[in-house]
Amino acid sequence: MVVRIRRKMVMPEADIEKLLIDGAEVTASAAELNAAGSGVGTLASLTTTEKSSVVGAVNEVDAGYKAKYSKPALGIPSSDMTTGVQASLGRADIAMQATAAVDVIKAAKVVLGGANPTQVKFKGTSAAATKLGSQSEPFALDNGQTLIVNTDGNGDDTCTLAAAAGYLTGGNAASADMTTSVDTKFKILVDSDSGGFQTVTCDWAGCDSGAAIATQMETKIRALGGVYALVTVAFAGGNHFVVTSATKGTNSSVEMDNADDHDCLDELDLGSGATATAGTGDAANIAAATAEEIAIALSADLEDLTAVAESGKVRITSKTTGAGSSLVVNEGSTADLILGITGSDYGEECLGFAEDMADAGYMVLATFEKGSAPLGASEIAIGDKATTGFNIYCETAGNTESVQLLIVGLNGS
Repeated sequence: MVVRIRRKMVMPEADIEKLLIDGAEVTASAAELNAAGSGVGTLASLTTTEKSSVVGAVNEVDAGYKAKYSKPALGIPSSDMTTGVQASLGRADIAMQATAAVDVIKAAKVVLGGANPTQVKFKGTSAAATKLGSQSEPFALDNGQTLIVNTDGNGDDTCTLAAAAGYLTGGNAASADMTTSVDTKFKILVDSDSGGFQTVTCDWAGCDSGAAIATQMETKIRALGGVYALVTVAFAGGNHFVVTSATKGTNSSVEMDNADDHDCLDELDLGSGATATAGTGDAANIAAATAEEIAIALSADLEDLTAVAESGKVRITSKTTGAGSSLVVNEGSTADLILGITGSDYGEECLGFAEDMADAGYMVLATFEKGSAPLGASEIAIGDKATTGFNIYCETAGNTESVQLLIVGLNGS
């Protein structure tokens, strides 16, 4: 059967579908269809690839419909998407993911302090390295003991504590044999003792030499106890005696005076011919030094730091602030353990934030600033996180490079 489509003739869609299903042939030339006019349209106006046959065009539409995409029940897999969409999804997979609630992302920059760790705090102002001694006064120190500190990486600087005992040097006409003398007494005052001058009575039996006389005097003086208990007496130069206090420091002294009776100072030449030398040093008594005395000595000798007394302890503090501020106590010091000032401390670099973090669960991303990174491989790590700040550790401890920071977490107060 041949169906010819004439101008203004309309065939119902159902009839055309029935004809196609029945396998009947529907023919019309391109010229005839084009001549059909605006009621039907022209083959040239079809959007299909086939433009010479109605059958071909309809079959093309039908095949395209049957080949339509059916979305899987679980959604469209990325493999079914274009390469551009797949690339975007890949970037999303490796993007930073929040593991908890986040309400702040902060960026900052710090300069490494040149020693591990570089301490960073969120708010406030940059702080200086400081160490408070763990031991309290009085400090049992001695002349020549040291505290060696490297401040701000400037190299070791040493404070050597000084203290010397007071003593009395007799004249050069001292007797070297007192065995026959009836004069056995003298008075002595050591370290300005509050008890005043004490009378000493010697026994000259067997004292037929300067050394023996010195031993007898020393024994009798020490018997007084207290500040006299460790006084020494020596016979020096073959002609004079030297009486020395056991105390080292500015409060150390020895004075002698004539006894009320049986005085022997003239024979020992320890009276008017004697010379008193007062004690000197950084403390009144270096063996019982106060925090204030030691702080003054440290401040005078260690020019890059300050030292103060604080509740009976000694605190040392760098004169600089921030990441470059540091105190490193050399283990070769001999006064460090007595003062309780050991180890090291580093200044804090402040980021200038208005708040601390709410907890220590925040994330810190750190990287060397472009153009600032060291030539060799040098890794950095974040540790010791607290609500108030954290520490930066660098593989190369001496680095003083700039580090960019990105901090993600919850704001505190």
